Amino acid sequence: MGLFINLGSAVILARAQGRSLNMRGALLHMSSDAAGSLAVIVAAVAALVWGATWVDPLASLAISLLVLGVTWKLLRETVHVLMEGAPRHLNLETVEAALSSQQGVLSVHHLHLWNLASDAPTLSAHVILGSGESLHEAQLQGDQLKSMLHERFGIEHVTLDLECHSCETEPAEAI
Repeated sequence: MGLFINLGSAVILARAQGRSLNMRGALLHMSSDAAGSLAVIVAAVAALVWGATWVDPLASLAISLLVLGVTWKLLRETVHVLMEGAPRHLNLETVEAALSSQQGVLSVHHLHLWNLASDAPTLSAHVILGSGESLHEAQLQGDQLKSMLHERFGIEHVTLDLECHSCETEPAEAI
């Protein structure tokens, strides 16, 4: 009975997991439990039918190695998120090129891309806009850039510092 409950739970979690490490961890837990139940059934049949009691410790070792392997991969991904690594499914250069190619954008610098959570890519960047824009126009363009990042790359958390000149340009001296 436990095997079927764990398999059913694993199927439901597999459909819903997306990029969430929490859901992936739950899926791995249910899958490992299902594999453990299957190993116990096989070991019990082997011991009862053929008297092969050695199958039980072998099955336990196999399940332990399986759990260790999938746990290690999950731990690596978790550390990547905690260390604010760039999302593996996004390419920094591609995102920068997409921003730079938008109308009115002169250049992009200080671009940072990281995972706020396993399923929440986050971006911050400085964007230099063409001259002559009012503050209102710049804000509208910033909103368009954020929408483009969400639609093309799935980045919902975006902070853009909109600038009207390069950081290397000396500001005009005050009189």
